[in-house]
Amino acid sequence: MKKFIQNNKALLISFMILFIFTTFLGIKVIINDKDSKDFSIKEKEMCKETLKNDPTNEICLAKINESEEKPKRDTLTTFNEILNDSEYSFIYFLAVPFLIIMSSMYEISKRFKSGEIKNRLTRESYNNYIKDVFKSTYKSVILWPLISIYMFLFSYIISGTFEVAPINVATFSTEILSHPALFITSYLLNTILMSIFYINIGLFLVPENRNYLVTVIETAMVYFGITLTNTFFIISFVLKNIKNAENYFDFFDMYTYHDRKLIPFNLLCLGVALISSLVVYLKYRNKEKIVIKLEKK
Repeated sequence: MKKFIQNNKALLISFMILFIFTTFLGIKVIINDKDSKDFSIKEKEMCKETLKNDPTNEICLAKINESEEKPKRDTLTTFNEILNDSEYSFIYFLAVPFLIIMSSMYEISKRFKSGEIKNRLTRESYNNYIKDVFKSTYKSVILWPLISIYMFLFSYIISGTFEVAPINVATFSTEILSHPALFITSYLLNTILMSIFYINIGLFLVPENRNYLVTVIETAMVYFGITLTNTFFIISFVLKNIKNAENYFDFFDMYTYHDRKLIPFNLLCLGVALISSLVVYLKYRNKEKIVIKLEKK
């Protein structure tokens, strides 16, 4: 266990940060629900007092006649409210890519900086060494899916149902709410594909300096640079004549599914993961250049 913790220290720290923060968001929804219910009860009590003096008050009559049992919020709507409708949601949106980058670059930057490649290449091939390094780096792919699974479970515990109440239909499209298993599968697949994209940016940059902190900052800056370029240039100019392009190509908004179809969005994320993986493959295919970079002090 001690060895496991030591070997996955950055990943475990990143997981705990997201676990604590998403739990906070979930508890906040529970507290808000309770406050809303208490406020509704208080309103009815006030209306009862008002009706004693003004029996024809229409607002209070409507309030008193409201059903005590409000329609239950389904699991997917709860999930959306926890992660997307909080004033703290932007922190989650920024933290996910940053923590994936932070956890994935920790071990590889140490290994590259140590110069271990000199000794390792005397015992094994370059390809086997790179595969071993990549295997440890891509472990961070599980971070976002695990947190998402936890939040789906948390949302189900709060709501207790996948059945959609009419009042909740506006949160997601009817198609998504009617097929929760399909949505969850699609969502988790996209978390994996986009995590690969984040990690690939780091893999492309890390041989250049091998410093952990610098690599994390550079990778985050490149990711946000790509995202800004994509949002304000590609969507606004290159794809401006393509219908609904902004619904799919806005990388700042990878967490909501408003006006998005599942399969096209999956294909987009798959394309991003494959293209970035190809760039990384081309980078590391040149053994001589990589070895020279890693052997530098």
